[in-house]
Amino acid sequence: MRKGIPRSAARKHNRKRPKSSIEKLVAAWLVADNIPFRTEVKVGKCHVDIVIGKKGAVELNGCYWHCCHLCYPNKTKKQQLKRFQDIHRYQFLGYRGFKLLVLWECSILNHPDETRQQLKDYAYANI
Repeated sequence: MRKGIPRSAARKHNRKRPKSSIEKLVAAWLVADNIPFRTEVKVGKCHVDIVIGKKGAVELNGCYWHCCHLCYPNKTKKQQLKRFQDIHRYQFLGYRGFKLLVLWECSILNHPDETRQQLKDYAYANI
């Protein structure tokens, strides 16, 4: 028997959680650039952080929680499982017709100009 709260309750909690600092920053960039977007859009059993247009999906990954390859080159079994789950989710979104852009916390914070330009290029291609 599985311990803890059910997965459905955890997903519902994640949709109602406060926005992270990188989510607020990227949303501010999109507002400043007059790019229409939606946040926390439910797609099947998962959700997408930001949707631009009909099928443009932007995932904002924290380096610790999603095990960034640059920040965490040596992963534990638990971290490897998390990466596998993320990849599985990305494939699911691809099967649903979404074009996915994954932005990492380290690139957003350390290279904001390049990341913002990458986001703008992606957004204009998907509007």
